Amino acid sequence: IESDAPPGPAVEYVDVATFAGADWRRDLRVVDDGGGGGASQPIGGWLLRQGAAWGKPAIGCTLEILRPDAARTEKSSPEFAAKGATSWRVGEVVAFDAETGEHHVTFFDGSELKCYLFLQLLRYIPTKFIPLDMKIEPPADEGGIAFAMPPIPVGCGGMRGVLLPGGKRGEELVRYAAPRAASTPGVMAEFTVPATEFERLGGKGTAKKWRQSLRLITPTGYKQGDTMGKWLRTIGGQTGDGSVGRHIEIFWPSDNAFYGGTIASYRNETGEHEVYYDDGGKEVLQLSMQTVRWGPTPPPGAREKMLAEVEAQNAAAAAEKGKKKSGGGGGSNHRPGS
Repeated sequence: IESDAPPGPAVEYVDVATFAGADWRRDLRVVDDGGGGGASQPIGGWLLRQGAAWGKPAIGCTLEILRPDAARTEKSSPEFAAKGATSWRVGEVVAFDAETGEHHVTFFDGSELKCYLFLQLLRYIPTKFIPLDMKIEPPADEGGIAFAMPPIPVGCGGMRGVLLPGGKRGEELVRYAAPRAASTPGVMAEFTVPATEFERLGGKGTAKKWRQSLRLITPTGYKQGDTMGKWLRTIGGQTGDGSVGRHIEIFWPSDNAFYGGTIASYRNETGEHEVYYDDGGKEVLQLSMQTVRWGPTPPPGAREKMLAEVEAQNAAAAAEKGKKKSGGGGGSNHRPGS
């Protein structure tokens, strides 16, 4: 975090007990903000009520809390920046102190914190937010099943979420966590939105290119890494152009069934493959995001045969378009089996 604000007067931070003594919750006063005519009250009671608004429902929530030195100075924490880590700490709320209104947070790095959540700069993390530390292996020559990748942790601006597997082109979804309502900040809910909407929520909506706006969260330091576009191209390249002509079966969760087809082409700029289904439909897919049953490596000539079929279909489509004005747009919406 960097700030261009001009330097202000020097500010010193001290522990509240050092400032006001061991009984600071009783001795420090806060002006009544509830229309009480400016009367003051012990800050301990006020903190308790604010913390109770979050209360026990917050237990079990996963969140990121900005380190105090970064929150106060609006600059990255020097100690952790030197380690290549972020100024945010990821942890889980494990307990609530009903006597003080504080919550106990255990961080994934082993540290702990007892704090008032409403005084922290934080963001909530959805379930299965586990940075990927895995190597994608191409299918074996004899074939076999390759399961869809797990939810992929992503970031966009200040938002954090997971890109869900199984999405078709133009239907990619991201799940994120947020309070269910402003009146119950400790009650978390998870929301699933299109990747383009998550991009907008992250402040990048004008770009309208979620593959460039969304970034992979790295396992080291939970920092934002490569753009999803670059990462998906790398993953797609594991099978790449060499898989053209190979027969596969794609699992459709909505139908709970596999549909067979042949890989017709590879798009190097996106890492996607085009599949021609056995029943005549076609679809462009990010195969790593699908559960796929791979057939064996095709025999010699299969690739050339498929490329010739693609060329013939493209020529036929171009000829048909020349005969009459097309009324559609995008690609085929064919559903296998229909």
